[in-house]
Amino acid sequence: QVAPYPHMNSLGGSLISLLGSSTDYQVYKPADIPGVDIAFYEHREYYHTPGDNIDRISAQDVQHCGANVLAITRALVNTNSLDDWSSHDEALYFDVMGQWGVTLTVAKRWLVVLSTWATAGVVVLVHYYSTYWFDQKTTSMTLGQFVRSVVVSHWSYFATALGVGTFAALLANVPLVGFLLVTRNSLLSWTVLPNAIVGLLVGVDFAAKLWRRQGKTAQSILPLADDWMRLATSGATFGAFVSTLLVFNAPLLYLFPVATVAYSIVLVLVYIGVGFAKSRPSPQPDAMTWQPAVSYASIPPSEEPANLSVVPLAIGMALVAALGVFLFVALPVPVDNLWMIQSVGGCDPLIMAAAPVILAPVLYLVLPWFVLTWGGGEVLLLFQVYLAVWAVATVQYVASA
Repeated sequence: QVAPYPHMNSLGGSLISLLGSSTDYQVYKPADIPGVDIAFYEHREYYHTPGDNIDRISAQDVQHCGANVLAITRALVNTNSLDDWSSHDEALYFDVMGQWGVTLTVAKRWLVVLSTWATAGVVVLVHYYSTYWFDQKTTSMTLGQFVRSVVVSHWSYFATALGVGTFAALLANVPLVGFLLVTRNSLLSWTVLPNAIVGLLVGVDFAAKLWRRQGKTAQSILPLADDWMRLATSGATFGAFVSTLLVFNAPLLYLFPVATVAYSIVLVLVYIGVGFAKSRPSPQPDAMTWQPAVSYASIPPSEEPANLSVVPLAIGMALVAALGVFLFVALPVPVDNLWMIQSVGGCDPLIMAAAPVILAPVLYLVLPWFVLTWGGGEVLLLFQVYLAVWAVATVQYVASA
């Protein structure tokens, strides 16, 4: 990496082409002359208009660009041949929060896919051996039998969360698209982020309720710990399966392995921590985990299963922390990509209509945490948040008129 502040994404070239634009480098590309394409792309609505002037470029923007250009120029001076800078392979490239540049050639993409499957495999192994602390009956299964019963057992729920969530996110984004069709003004394009989050979480909530209904788990009762682990483990293997698409040279597919690896590592830590806590001698063993595999049919109808409807504090804190770590690691990358797209095509209705899908590779994986909620008010809460977002957007537009 030469540039101190890399800001690059192979999606950018696709967006520029989709918008019918190009850069000066297009003149040299047919002659196969290598070069570095650098451009200021924010606020494209001012491009080739009287508003396209130096006042719209901040000193920070100039410093950012200058530092990168200077570093690249110094590196070129010390290069014997421009062929050393030429790419002879179809690669995906992107930056991580403007600090590290990543280039994924075909070989590297296969390596990422194999690494994603490897981390999912570790989840399966840790899950298998941690069942010694949850359900002694499960340990009578061989590893092969366990893999066959767990690996794909809940894929349909994650597929539902991904599919329904993506559709709901696109639907939630319709008001923004309509606004752009009428005004071609990027003023409210920031709403694409909350629109995407609300829609995708609606899909996750739908899949969570479907899972609880299929498992005949009442809304007021926690799912069995072993059932929850099977769902969570299936999420890791489903994510690895979808991540296999990375072998194709298409922008943004790398978001799937990034999210899946982060999810798998978090799950491994959760399984190890819960298994360790369960193995420790304690005068109150149930305080370290929620219910292992039990038959709810054995509970008399006259008894209130209160002890099954509360997550013990230690486990609750661990699960919340795990969710926080997962989102902290996996979410910034797609959000950064979303803001990049909003900066380039914030006034283009076609681009902004599709933008919410960028968060899908991360948010569908929060399904295991959603099945631990109950009460049926999640969708109502999300709808209230959605209304609040558009109330703020309406006030902003009226104030700017």
